[in-house]
Amino acid sequence: MVHTMAIICSYKRTILLPTSTEYSHTTVVCKCKMIFKNPLRFSVCGHLVCKECTEDASNICPVCDVPSCKSDITSDHIFQSIITGYELISKLLSPGRSSKEVTDHKETTNDVSCGLGKGHEVNSNKQQPKCALPISRNSKRDDSESRRTRSSDRKLSKTLAKTKVIDVCGDDDSKQNKKKSNRRSGNAKDSPQEQTESKPDHHISDPPMLNSPGHQKSNPTRHSLNKEIMKRNKKGETPLHVACIKGDIKRIEELLEAGASPCTKDNAGWTPLHEAVSKGYKDIVQLLLENGAFVNAPGLYNNTPLHDAVIHQRLDILPLLLAYGADPDVCNIEGNSARNLAETDAVLEILEKRPAERKSTMLLKAISFEEPVILGCNLDPENQKMLTKFVQIFKLKLINIFNSDVNHVVVEVNDNQCSPSVPILHAILTGKWLINTSWIYQCLHQNALVDPGDFEVKGTVNYPNSEGPRKGRINAEQLLPSIFNGCFFYLASGKYSFGESVFTKNDLTALIRSGGGVLLTREPNPEAIPPMECTVPYHARGSGPFASCSHYIIYQPGRGEPQLKYSMAHVKSLPVSWLLQCMETFSLVPP
Repeated sequence: MVHTMAIICSYKRTILLPTSTEYSHTTVVCKCKMIFKNPLRFSVCGHLVCKECTEDASNICPVCDVPSCKSDITSDHIFQSIITGYELISKLLSPGRSSKEVTDHKETTNDVSCGLGKGHEVNSNKQQPKCALPISRNSKRDDSESRRTRSSDRKLSKTLAKTKVIDVCGDDDSKQNKKKSNRRSGNAKDSPQEQTESKPDHHISDPPMLNSPGHQKSNPTRHSLNKEIMKRNKKGETPLHVACIKGDIKRIEELLEAGASPCTKDNAGWTPLHEAVSKGYKDIVQLLLENGAFVNAPGLYNNTPLHDAVIHQRLDILPLLLAYGADPDVCNIEGNSARNLAETDAVLEILEKRPAERKSTMLLKAISFEEPVILGCNLDPENQKMLTKFVQIFKLKLINIFNSDVNHVVVEVNDNQCSPSVPILHAILTGKWLINTSWIYQCLHQNALVDPGDFEVKGTVNYPNSEGPRKGRINAEQLLPSIFNGCFFYLASGKYSFGESVFTKNDLTALIRSGGGVLLTREPNPEAIPPMECTVPYHARGSGPFASCSHYIIYQPGRGEPQLKYSMAHVKSLPVSWLLQCMETFSLVPP
């Protein structure tokens, strides 16, 4: 018996699956159902396809239709060497194969040095890329009866958290969702369809302190944390995560004193506060809260620490979380609040008692000094010249195209309002600093990086005083889901326009993903929504029209406008102007 592997090119991710233990021929299959020939990798989405499959698709991935630059499409020599190796193994295992044919094939393989070319040696110690099994969201429903099996859930989640799920994304917020894993089973009491209570309105307020270079006004020098403090393991856990899991309060105090952040998330989305609550370490919970941990930061499936405290019956921790501002009405992805998950009168009694006075937390320490990575958007020649001079003087990084590394976008404004171009919308959705050019001149004048808050753009020309850039930035700094979290979109048209702005389908696809939304390839059937898509938008108002609306059909008014439009509780047909208004104002506005 010999174990063989089948490497399959499937939707959204490349999967490594074990096959039968019997002798079997290795299959290396592309989307075209043929064995890979000259495999090309799209670095934006991570898909592998045959070279022949991309000849008529320009620079668009034939699997997910995500556009890529030519420089992002490269030949995958490592994968080609894997194919060559598997072909050799298959021939060695095939009966009736002559020794001469095997020897000839081995010599041919050795000549190309496993796809690396002559003069290159294969480093056997080099770690090969890992692939991950897809994680179904249905598992949280199937295991809903085992909420209290904390130890087994934790063990399962830690195993799955090691995997890296490669999703189609083109933005910072989506990349933050690349490394998701199912760690705890049974986080819901009722299914979303049975949930009839109103959902809360999620207000965005200023955090105690914003971790940005602008908030260190008097310090022109740049520094960073000791790398060991923020070093992550395979599960994405920092040393603070590990110390919270072990209950090592002395180590936690040392890390916090050294500047470790209590607000980082691991690959599964959990913060150190989630870990301490689920383990039942009250002293550690209080220490984290006193040092600025976000009490309402959602983890996997948007479960907050208060959800964990209710699920695990932490009666001594519940009052502490509430005293620091935990909201018992915040809903998870299934629409269940902490109140909905409460199963005993003791838990309900604690949740109903509002603390007389909210405890204050310490201002977050300067846990990191994120160097500005700047994008200049639609700048005139003079301001572009000054921006170049600015980055040279302060030794910063200047980017020409918006990507996940950008954290400051400098724009031209009129009365502190800007035009809503695609990069600007990406900046709003992903919580970047959107600032006017006066910031550059002020920094040069003071010879220091000044607070960008005084130069933050108020809104777009379409919605001048919406404070969309500020709301999006604070939302990201508080580790909250982006505006389209829990929403599924279907784009009914190929081209869209609003005012003077024109957007392609690919533009809107990338923007929706930046906002945390999910794209559908087929128009949803209101009568047959899959259970895994019955989600609740995180930012929907409790009594608003989107309180239980998970699916949105976006169309371009005019020619090609669909005759049948839905206005149901869970499915709505809306014009593209509504979608763009949500992006520019960072809110789910009423239709």
